[in-house]
Amino acid sequence: MANNVSIIIPVLEEKEELYHNINSIITQKSIDIELIIISDNENLSIIRNKYHENNKIRYYNTTATKIEDMWNLGLKKSTSDYIIFLDQTTRFITCTAVKNIYTKISEKNLDILEYNTPIKSYPINTLETAIFPMNKIYSKNYLIKNNFTFHSELKYNHHIFYYDTLINSDKIGTYNRNILITQYENSLNHFTEDNIADYMILVEIINNLFYESDKHIEYKKDYYNLLIKSIFHRYDSIPSTSKIHYFKIFKDLLSNIIPEKEVHLLHDELFLCFQAMMISNHDNEFEKLRKNNTNRTPCISVIIPFYNTQSYIRKCIDSVLNQSYTDIEVICVNDNSTDNSLEIIKEYKQKDDRIVIINNKINYGAGYSRNRALRFARGKYINFIDSDDWIDSSTYELTYKKVEEKNLDFIMYRLINYNQDTDETFEDYYYNLGCLHDNYTNKVFNKNDLHKVDGMFKLAVSPCNKLFKREFIQSNNIYFPEKITFEDNIFFFKVMLMAERISFTPEHLYYRRRRENSVMSTQEHFSNVITISTEAINLFKKLGFYDEYKQSLLNFKVNVSKNFYNKLDYPYKKYYYNSMHEDFINLKTDEELYSDLEKYLTQDNLKFIEYVIKYEKDTLFDINYEKSMKTGHVTNSSTINYDFSTINEIEEIDNNENEYKKEDEIHPPNEDLIILCKNNAETINKLSSRIFTLTDDNNKLIYENKELNEKLDLMKEENILLKERLLLVFSSNSWNITRPLRIFMRRVRKYIQ
Repeated sequence: MANNVSIIIPVLEEKEELYHNINSIITQKSIDIELIIISDNENLSIIRNKYHENNKIRYYNTTATKIEDMWNLGLKKSTSDYIIFLDQTTRFITCTAVKNIYTKISEKNLDILEYNTPIKSYPINTLETAIFPMNKIYSKNYLIKNNFTFHSELKYNHHIFYYDTLINSDKIGTYNRNILITQYENSLNHFTEDNIADYMILVEIINNLFYESDKHIEYKKDYYNLLIKSIFHRYDSIPSTSKIHYFKIFKDLLSNIIPEKEVHLLHDELFLCFQAMMISNHDNEFEKLRKNNTNRTPCISVIIPFYNTQSYIRKCIDSVLNQSYTDIEVICVNDNSTDNSLEIIKEYKQKDDRIVIINNKINYGAGYSRNRALRFARGKYINFIDSDDWIDSSTYELTYKKVEEKNLDFIMYRLINYNQDTDETFEDYYYNLGCLHDNYTNKVFNKNDLHKVDGMFKLAVSPCNKLFKREFIQSNNIYFPEKITFEDNIFFFKVMLMAERISFTPEHLYYRRRRENSVMSTQEHFSNVITISTEAINLFKKLGFYDEYKQSLLNFKVNVSKNFYNKLDYPYKKYYYNSMHEDFINLKTDEELYSDLEKYLTQDNLKFIEYVIKYEKDTLFDINYEKSMKTGHVTNSSTINYDFSTINEIEEIDNNENEYKKEDEIHPPNEDLIILCKNNAETINKLSSRIFTLTDDNNKLIYENKELNEKLDLMKEENILLKERLLLVFSSNSWNITRPLRIFMRRVRKYIQ
């Protein structure tokens, strides 16, 4: 008859603590136990003599010298349904402890049950209290079926056993009672270079195990916190004189384990340590930041990405640092600036420790930069500012008070435009949030209330006129699209759809600079709005709001495409039209979506989209331009707007050219002038086409070059890290000791081949 539980104890040396352990096992009540003791003959003889009358104990002789090999032998010899691995210093606290954990694991049919184990000689709050195998009871069937054993050839293999058994099980339980007491000693607690090298290898093995498992999504948060805690514990065990060498190794190790976009999964204390290490350049800076982070958590994190704005960034930073509300951190993200912007920020940082600097390796754009800062932000609330703009000195005092009083997800306020050419400020309906009349001022509302004024598609999408609750942003996984302009739209729609508590305060608190060479004034980026408007439709579908908003959403897409076309100068109009034509063609391939377009678009918008689909080239633009030239009204192509009455005209011209023939009969043209005009027109068309081709090719090459540079930088860093790790491994004792084994294995493989 099988026993309920096998308890396996390896004995390396006969000590007094061993007998306390054995006594705590053989006195267990109301449960069938077999105690398996594994040791050499000498130790077994001593133990047998002491417990010769006890029939619960089985003895197995071995020449093994490692605890893990002895545990493996005990697992093979076990005749029970459940397994407990102990060492000779660990004992049960009560005489019903085994019965309690057996009842728990068997009734719930679990693979693993984990319970509390106070440690006498080791801090209870460290990672190793969870990782050692003694504080768990295992289903033997689960271990055997999955071929789980301890790999004694690997140092610290109980870590690997722990993670391997954990991430492959669907049935794990916890029992929040103190069951055992131990004097567990951790060899990693004492720093040596061999330990660090072995630990690096261990972390890589565990990381590979984790990501190869189907459960890595489910256990991601626990895994990150457990492993990151272990890494920082290991780093803290390094003598301060050696940290200058190991700082970069540990920093690279951390960045390889957890992506920046998932650092919010870390517990607060670990998150602050991770943040400090990632933005530090050396160990002393890390220790200082770590101490500051622990002592102070700001209420508001102000995020300012910057790229080559040296002429404006002082005004921006001054407006933030001189706020009447001072409990802030200012996260400045250098998007690989080539001017003096970074030096200016460093100058401010020396005087004010509220400033944090993050450096991008290449120019990624505002979306990527904001996302990086979001992941490192510590404040309860988040505010974004563009580096060429500035804010009113009372912005945070006013908005912080209101978001706290009303428990808001975010609050909005008005922006005012500043024309730097005329040095004048001016208001407009869009940035005044004109659709939010008095019924919304200082009230709490959400997307459902905004339906009444179609506010979702009339409000300013900028993130800069809003103060967000960080928990709201991170819990809903709201981030900006990266490496594309007009990223604000997607971020805006998602916060609007997910927020339950929004408010509006009517003050003008944000000053928006209008300048010619800003990113948003660069016309070659305008075609990105087509991509973003399509992504908006996908977002509404993904979140389940498409049916509710499709009429406004679809008209929004067409209006945006049309309005941006009107803003463009020649030759960008042609380039943009090609992108728009391709986008609308793609929409038509989705029969359900195009059916919605036909049903919900306004008459003008439907005519427009049908026209763009029908004509591959910008025929409408050409006709408007030609007619305007005849009347002498054209100054530049951006003054030409759509006249939908000409759509029918184009169709008539496609069938015949009678209208123009009649005009020619009344006013006979000069033949030489006609030939000259035709030749000029052909030359212009060829040159324009060549310009578009070269512009497109150049943009693609720029993007590909950035991508390749980024990959090259990453490969260089990985190469340095691998060299450092190899150096540590090759110089370690374990590498030297196993050299004969490696030579032997090479010869065996060669012989087999």
